[in-house]
Amino acid sequence: MPAKGPVVLIANHAASFLDAILMGVMLRRPIHFYARGDIFRKPLVKRILNSLHMIPIYSADLARGEMHRNAGSFDAGSEVLKNGGSLLIFPEGRSRLERNMMPLKKGASRIILTTLEHHPQLQIHVVPIGIHYTRHAFRGDLQLTTGEVLAVSRSREEYRENSPKAVSHLTEELKRVLEPVVLFVQQAERTELLEQQLHMLGHETSGRFNQQVFDQQKALCQMISDMSEEECTILKRQQDKYFATLNLQELHDKSFTGGTRKAGPLLWLVLTFPFFAAGALLNIMPYIFSRYVADKTVTREDFYTSVLTAVAAFSYVLWLLIWLVVSWVAASDLLLIVFAFSPFLAWIALKWADEFRDWKFQVRYDTLMASNPALINGIVHLRNDIRSLQRVSSVQDRP
Repeated sequence: MPAKGPVVLIANHAASFLDAILMGVMLRRPIHFYARGDIFRKPLVKRILNSLHMIPIYSADLARGEMHRNAGSFDAGSEVLKNGGSLLIFPEGRSRLERNMMPLKKGASRIILTTLEHHPQLQIHVVPIGIHYTRHAFRGDLQLTTGEVLAVSRSREEYRENSPKAVSHLTEELKRVLEPVVLFVQQAERTELLEQQLHMLGHETSGRFNQQVFDQQKALCQMISDMSEEECTILKRQQDKYFATLNLQELHDKSFTGGTRKAGPLLWLVLTFPFFAAGALLNIMPYIFSRYVADKTVTREDFYTSVLTAVAAFSYVLWLLIWLVVSWVAASDLLLIVFAFSPFLAWIALKWADEFRDWKFQVRYDTLMASNPALINGIVHLRNDIRSLQRVSSVQDRP
């Protein structure tokens, strides 16, 4: 990403407003971004959102009667670029859980080309970013992948001669650079097949993420997209059987890639249990509250992770402030020490829970391996059949 100068970031849209929040945290430059216009209606909310660099954008499905306001929103985006800022746009328009690519809307191209027309001295670059959550749940992992940086100043002359044609051409260019960094299948209904394959691949790579792993992920996307309906039916039947067997036998896919063998010994878990208990008791309330709010208020699945994360972040800060006030009112040094160590104990509790889960699955795996090796070997063969159907070569194996 260029360190300075006007930049337009384009990304797939996987998890509502959480995508923009994470980009703002992870990227080194301040970003401005568009958000659905209907949430800007109240003056106080509008002021707060504007202070967070959010710009309203109006869509036909949510605010048909306010579409005329988009002219002002496009002007606001042009102003960001004119001042050398960075502007985040989700060109597909809406978030969703399905792993497919929707046709790109032309708003991003219009903003870029209009800005270039009025400010010919600018050199605008477009940076494509692929957003991938390993799962839409608490403590899911995040991948951000950047692709080819596109210089669009050369589109200025074409826009002057034929603006609709220039907008269409630039939109195609945006699609060309965005697709290589997004994990998707051509058929939205094959999302679950891809998710399960990515899940298994993640265990095989021990959660590592680098260019080689991303190449393997993209190869899986292409293979599943290219499969016939009959092949997809066979793969789905095998994968459903595999994961159903794991649930029935209380096993985990990680155990079949050696991932649970790293779990700590039982004695270590017993000795560290008091730290887990303290961390859980001191920090569980914000999580319970955020789960309750998300479960009661969210009606769209793609909004769940965003709402859960936002409420949890806010309520956890409030929870720590309550601890601080109680410590101050009680004039208790002990409570103050507990408050100071509370976040660290929360981290210990999460790590302990991971270790205990892996230990439990490994014990179950070892027990079945000793008492019923035919069952374990059958599961291994089934897993190998599933993965060999979608086997991908590593980068080193390529000619």
